[in-house]
Order: sequence, then C-alpha cells, then structure tokens
Amino acid sequence: MAGWGDDPVLDDLRGLMADGWVPVAVAETRAEDVVTVERAGEQRELRSDHIAFHRFVEGIKEDFPGIARR
Repeated sequence: MAGWGDDPVLDDLRGLMADGWVPVAVAETRAEDVVTVERAGEQRELRSDHIAFHRFVEGIKEDFPGIARR
C-alpha cells in the first residue's frame, strides 16, 4: 500500500459521495481497494492502493452494512 500522503482518488470518492453518489460495492485485494458508487443508474469505479483510501473503505463497510463485497 502507498503511504499516508494525499490521495487524489480518495478526494474524488469523497466528492462524489458528497454529491449524492452512493457506494454499492467494495472489493479489497492485496494490490488495491475498489469502491463502486452509483447515482441515477450510472456507476463509477474508484481504485487505489493508498492506506488512507483503505481506511475510508473500512468505514464505508461499517456505514453501509448491506454493501456488496466482491
């Protein structure tokens, strides 16, 4: 995993969620984490190997207990 510095993908994910996108799936591998968000039938997938992104994904799983895990 990448270090603790800024992660532009995490910033994008936070921005999308603030704009009404909802996480519908997460996938965690050794190489990266993937979050799929959806709004109005459109989906986007965000991928990062950054530790801050991983921590945020952990929070998403807690906040959205029914989220699909791939």
